[in-house]
Amino acid sequence: MAQKSSRHPKLPEQSRSPANLGSLGEMMAALELMLNGWEIYTQSICNPSSSFDMIAVRGAVTKRIQVKSTSKKYNNGNRKNKKHIVKVCKRDKGEKAQYSKNDCDFIVIVIMDEGWFFVIPTEKFSSQTVSIYTNNEGQVSGWVAEYKDAWDLLDD
Repeated sequence: MAQKSSRHPKLPEQSRSPANLGSLGEMMAALELMLNGWEIYTQSICNPSSSFDMIAVRGAVTKRIQVKSTSKKYNNGNRKNKKHIVKVCKRDKGEKAQYSKNDCDFIVIVIMDEGWFFVIPTEKFSSQTVSIYTNNEGQVSGWVAEYKDAWDLLDD
């Protein structure tokens, strides 16, 4: 299994713009992939119509990866139970739309303030928003829990 990340960036307020968070999330995901032996190819010129952020290659395996990131958490008054909300949608002719297998192979969700990565096959998404919850022990719960640091899924 892939090495677990121990990086927990403390972002200054001025770094929390949507554009900065997106770029930071992509860089963090690329770093994790590189540390796990993947070659990473990104766009040098931003193409807003592209449905993936990077291509990961290892040997004969090639994966198209879309990265979504957030640093916001909601705790509903309880310090241990937290919720992160991540939008996992694209724009299609001006309308929000769900990603499909035709767009990308995996969506990597980066929860920056926790240093968490969720490596999820695109076909597992059934909505345009994902809520990531923690239980009383601070561990991820719900359907996304099995995808935390699941970099090995890229090998299939």
